[in-house]
Amino acid sequence: YRIDVNYITDNLLVCSFPPTRSDVYELKRFMDDKHKNCYKIVNVCEKTYDTTMFGENVLAYPTAINGVARLTELWDFCEITDKWLKEDDSNVLLTHCQNGNVPSGLFLASYLVYSRICWTSEQAIKQYRTKRENGIISLPCHRRYLKYIETSVIAGEQPEDIKILISNITLSNSPAFNEDGSCKTLLCDISKWRRNI
Repeated sequence: YRIDVNYITDNLLVCSFPPTRSDVYELKRFMDDKHKNCYKIVNVCEKTYDTTMFGENVLAYPTAINGVARLTELWDFCEITDKWLKEDDSNVLLTHCQNGNVPSGLFLASYLVYSRICWTSEQAIKQYRTKRENGIISLPCHRRYLKYIETSVIAGEQPEDIKILISNITLSNSPAFNEDGSCKTLLCDISKWRRNI
């Protein structure tokens, strides 16, 4: 097969986003050959493709490649995955994103913690890295969100989305000056970052 599928567990798979129509057909061929009538696919990439050939078996949680899904989306993914995998021992779930690492790794590691396959977020990260070549969950925001999922599982409480409006930012330190007396000012427009966290 011309796709880069890895098994994170016996029933959790990951691969890169299928960029062309022929790659989508190849993914369909692989899933039908290996797991006919007992698979679901979760697209966690911002990109989409025609999923009609998969029927009702594709879910989408569009997430930027280095972005983070909302906690409620991660929890929803975990609940849907858990229900699906418990329906039948032969059921599998394949998750894909741009490169098959982030955010797929965050979603699958969240489920590893949610289902208690792994007891800690660090164990889940290690499991993912062991099974997916170049599997990375390294950004602080990804580790933090995985820790939020772990905390929610331990507390037995579903996480909530909290909207935060930043109305003011005060910089109290003076800029650092270069030897020639110049300085670089870094400004960013946080209005582009509006998102539920």
